[in-house]
Amino acid sequence: MAPFAPTEEDLRKQAQNEANIRELERLKMDTFEVYNPMDTDFKFMQDRYWHVVKAHETKEMPRYLAKHYAKKIVEFMINQQIQKEGEELKALREKQMGTEFRDAYVENVEVWDKVPRANDPELVAEHMKMLRIRKVMDYGMEPEAQQETPAPLETLDNRSSYERAFDDISEAPQAQQSRPQAPVMPSEASPTIKDTSIPPLYKSKKDLAREAAEATKNG
Repeated sequence: MAPFAPTEEDLRKQAQNEANIRELERLKMDTFEVYNPMDTDFKFMQDRYWHVVKAHETKEMPRYLAKHYAKKIVEFMINQQIQKEGEELKALREKQMGTEFRDAYVENVEVWDKVPRANDPELVAEHMKMLRIRKVMDYGMEPEAQQETPAPLETLDNRSSYERAFDDISEAPQAQQSRPQAPVMPSEASPTIKDTSIPPLYKSKKDLAREAAEATKNG
């Protein structure tokens, strides 16, 4: 029996797939700069190694590592915000009722269902902007050394809200990637039901301590 002979279309698809794989491998090594907006160092693990971005400092790392860092630190900041807002709203509800919640279902409906969701795209994007993501260099694309142009990728958009927010920022024009000023943290009034359509930003421990002192003084 004669051996199977691939058609021209088969060869074209194979070449395209190989080009896609090569380009994906190249893209993940692009150099990015990321920032830690917190008052404490942020430590995370990838490739079985621990990595640290010091408080209020920037660090350069390859794209795949920068994406992992961005997801981890944004998740951490959002979860801190959710916990803080939930505890404030719970205290307010219990004060209004004159008693503590004794039913977990009622507490979830009255409190935790009203706080932001950790994967809310707008909330993720707002926190992602605080990382000052900036592409520093395209890996393997020095004009004098490059011999071929990478083939455009043909992929489906199945990214998470974290990946989409990272890519939207990293693919913005360079003018928009310039180092922005540190975000101004809004002052917070007494606990109320917050309008989650406008995501609040992360607050540092210093800000939280200051607000707690002011609330105690005013109370």
